[in-house]
Amino acid sequence: MVAYYAYKCLRPLVAYFKKRVVISDPQHAHLGSEDDRFCTFFTAQQVDATHSIVRITCAMNFDPQPTDAEVRRRQDLVYAQDSAIVDTQRPERIPVDLRKELHHRTDLLGQKYRKWLHDMGVMYGTV
Repeated sequence: MVAYYAYKCLRPLVAYFKKRVVISDPQHAHLGSEDDRFCTFFTAQQVDATHSIVRITCAMNFDPQPTDAEVRRRQDLVYAQDSAIVDTQRPERIPVDLRKELHHRTDLLGQKYRKWLHDMGVMYGTV
């Protein structure tokens, strides 16, 4: 099985994520289609300088579909892992000037996002 991911930032604090899985084993190919997608739409509403409300909507077009509880359980697991990292992040105010941090090639998505914000005149990538 091979997974392909696509990320799109529609505007600051609004993002879209798409996952497509290709079943490479011919014996199991009947279990899916290359048109199958799992998509997530994220929005963040800043409440104050250090708090936001994040809203997430998931959609998929394959069968059998996981139940709402299964999707929520999986999303809670993923976001709890992300939260553990974000909550210990220092500095809290992430600069959009990429020269102020050391980056790795796996940071490409974040680098592109911050460059995009910088080009729009935004001072910080997140709080």
